[in-house]
Amino acid sequence: MLGFTELVGGLSSVWNVVMSIILTFFAILTFFAGWFVKTIYDAKLRRPVKMYFLIPDKRHKLSYVGQDEKKEHLVKELVLPSNSESQVFIWFKPRVNYYEDMHYFGCDREGDLAKKPRVISYSNPFILENNLQISYYIDWHRYYHLRTGQNRVKNEVYVGGFIVKTLEEGEYKANVFVHTPRKLGSAKLKISVSDNPSAEVLCLSYKEEKREIKKLFRKKHKKHNLKFGTY
Repeated sequence: MLGFTELVGGLSSVWNVVMSIILTFFAILTFFAGWFVKTIYDAKLRRPVKMYFLIPDKRHKLSYVGQDEKKEHLVKELVLPSNSESQVFIWFKPRVNYYEDMHYFGCDREGDLAKKPRVISYSNPFILENNLQISYYIDWHRYYHLRTGQNRVKNEVYVGGFIVKTLEEGEYKANVFVHTPRKLGSAKLKISVSDNPSAEVLCLSYKEEKREIKKLFRKKHKKHNLKFGTY
């Protein structure tokens, strides 16, 4: 029959083994939790922002589009007049917190350099005054790189402004790349260049456009009893 000392020693050994297993389990759990959070964060950095072109109200007059008196619009596509220089605003809202080294804006790399729109300068009338030195460069593909060195805050709204020079008529993919120490993120927009753009057509926001399309689709296919999910 085991004595009291031997019994306590045996229980102590068992407890040490159990504690070792528990600590190992929590160490593994902590490692995988950190890995999972990092993986999700890196995935979000691939598309770090919600991004649109901004059509401001009439306080900031744009010559190429109709504007509302007091309402702004967010659109995925702009129609700009050919052979002209136009003020373009980019609206974005981060999905995550991140530090941004720079971002750059331009039209698709496959486009003909002699035809596609190009950014020629940074111009943001929403900023009345600052003492910041704008640091930028333009690469071979005509992308405008703007060095920012800023922390971007989740769900905060930011607006950038650029002067875009257009040349020949056509449709062009507009890309914005966000450079962070961890990942290169991107967002896609579209610029259409027209010889005869309509300046009197009011813009619809992207969500409004989707609602209008759904409404027309429902009306056309009402007898099929189709349903749409929410986004």
